[in-house]
Amino acid sequence: MNNAPRSVYIHVPFCRSRCTYCDFFTAVCPPETWHTWHEGLLREIDLTEKLGSKEKLATVYFGGGTPSLVDAGMIASIIERLKERFGFEREIEITLEANPESVTKGKALIWQKAGINRVSLGLQSVDEQMLKLLGRPHTVETFKEAVAILRSVGILNLSADLMFGLPTETFSMADKALDLLAEFDIPHVSFYALSLEPGTPLFNQFKDKEMSDEEEKLERAIYWQIRERLERQGLIVYEISNAGKPDYFSKHNLVYWRQKSYFGFGPAAASFAFSVRRSNAANIDQWLEDIEGARNDGSYTPSSLEEVIDEEEAMKETMLLGLRLTEGIDIGSFHQRFGRSPRDVFSAKIKGLEADGLLEEVAGRIRLTKHGIDFANLAFAAFI
Repeated sequence: MNNAPRSVYIHVPFCRSRCTYCDFFTAVCPPETWHTWHEGLLREIDLTEKLGSKEKLATVYFGGGTPSLVDAGMIASIIERLKERFGFEREIEITLEANPESVTKGKALIWQKAGINRVSLGLQSVDEQMLKLLGRPHTVETFKEAVAILRSVGILNLSADLMFGLPTETFSMADKALDLLAEFDIPHVSFYALSLEPGTPLFNQFKDKEMSDEEEKLERAIYWQIRERLERQGLIVYEISNAGKPDYFSKHNLVYWRQKSYFGFGPAAASFAFSVRRSNAANIDQWLEDIEGARNDGSYTPSSLEEVIDEEEAMKETMLLGLRLTEGIDIGSFHQRFGRSPRDVFSAKIKGLEADGLLEEVAGRIRLTKHGIDFANLAFAAFI
């Protein structure tokens, strides 16, 4: 894939406190470090001047960390620098991840004026005890206040993150969360099962407790409960863990799932550009050193970790990522891109997964069955 990226991911690694389940690169730092990061990020974006050609951006995504925590003027200046270096498509989607307690009217006004038109709010749960267990500093009331503030300044494209498979979770808890999302007419919801990652406080707390068969069944039942409720509320489940009303799908995340190219700026950010996957250092000081090194040697990226994605790997990733989408993989599009049908390239694997009831072909697309969704990792593993 040699086309220039039309999407950018910005990693904002700062948090007010660290959630007990998080294993992303984040840091609790004083505002002085924010300024160091901000200046480094602008220098990193400026490295792209060395590229022979660039495309106007269609999506920008500020993730983290907690992008809503840092000074809103920093976010605005990053957007302005991206616009100067790349140019923006008329209908660009600019997303900011936000924790509810860090949303203020003053920040929201600056975000909106800078061009942010989509905000993803980290709700996770509506159970106050569960929020404390997860290390989340917000409450249900602060979530409601954040929604009201964002809508008051004209940011209407809102998404909410919902976590399930939590310790002691019940159907009732999931229902209360869905009731809240329906009450506030949130047009996009991301719903993820809790994953206990080694090294996190939550993992250490529950590492000696194995999930029983009954708990696994409950987790899957709650997953389908969430899907069905969201669909009744007018949202379309377009990806295995994402649902949105028409015209509210995440354009940026679809870039990943459709294996299109993108730039990543910031410490720990990843890029997939010009058939090469790159990862920046997950350390602010090292990342800053790498930026200066890149400036001196004429490179457009500070990344020293690179992986060339050849055609064989690209075909595997197209299958792996495409199966996350409800629509699945379009056989004709795959053939047009690679000159071969997925059934020719992966004949034995696809037939085996179909025989196991995990895959099906519908209207020229290969997709997960309902059974396959419950055992998606088995299908994904076939293409790793």
